[in-house]
Amino acid sequence: MTYKSSILVMLIVLLVGGGLFAYFYKFPKEVNVTHEAVTYAQVDPETTESTAIKVEGTMYRPLFRQSTFEGRITIEGKDFTTTGDMMTIYVAESQGGIHMGNLHYLKSGEPLETLWHGLIWFDSAWENINLNLGGAGQTSDQNFYVVATARNQQEAYKVQARMSEQFGDGFAPRNNIE
Repeated sequence: MTYKSSILVMLIVLLVGGGLFAYFYKFPKEVNVTHEAVTYAQVDPETTESTAIKVEGTMYRPLFRQSTFEGRITIEGKDFTTTGDMMTIYVAESQGGIHMGNLHYLKSGEPLETLWHGLIWFDSAWENINLNLGGAGQTSDQNFYVVATARNQQEAYKVQARMSEQFGDGFAPRNNIE
């Protein structure tokens, strides 16, 4: 084997190895944050209550595949977030630095049963979070939002407006955003 062919083989091996690494490595990022938050009913935004949201887990951000979050998101005062299981969040869409996915809280044990479900929007730093949750089998008048980082209704609306501007169409709620 000549010197040039040896270099070519090594280059091919490095490129294939680098490509396989980039494809299979998940680039994990530990997430452990707690923020002040506000919760309010979808049908009556004036029902604002202060709470806290805690996010613990790992965000996986593979280069050529769908990002996921494995862990737990708990909301102070919402017992269903601390009991049972939470499904992995698969990031369905990312726009303007805001990521959106489905959120499901399950009853512990078999068979699997969804208790609460909804959508979550969050930024890469998990500083701004918007949840739209509803109970399985319940009417939409029981749905509610959780917004972080916010201490009151006005701050919650500002967070939602900023996230909506970055994400664009498909962000909820639209009715409170000026």
